[in-house]
Amino acid sequence: MQYVRKDGFFPVNAHGARRPCDISFPTGDIMKNAINQFLREEDGVSAIEYGLLAGLIAVAIITTVTTLGTNLRTVFTTISNKLAAVAAG
Repeated sequence: MQYVRKDGFFPVNAHGARRPCDISFPTGDIMKNAINQFLREEDGVSAIEYGLLAGLIAVAIITTVTTLGTNLRTVFTTISNKLAAVAAG
């Protein structure tokens, strides 16, 4: 006796026996169609691209802020030294 239903799923119990139960697993063409659909979808690829783009933007911002911070420190140190020289002199 075979327990294959019209929708392509066959019931399997906890021990793997093929008899009617509440657990159903896809078989044959349904599983093949699901895998093919997964391979055709590009949503994951877009998400990865957006993630990489966000990472590159973050690196650019960090580099710019670090460089700008170093330059500002140099400017303010120079101003401070000149003001101290004027005040002393």
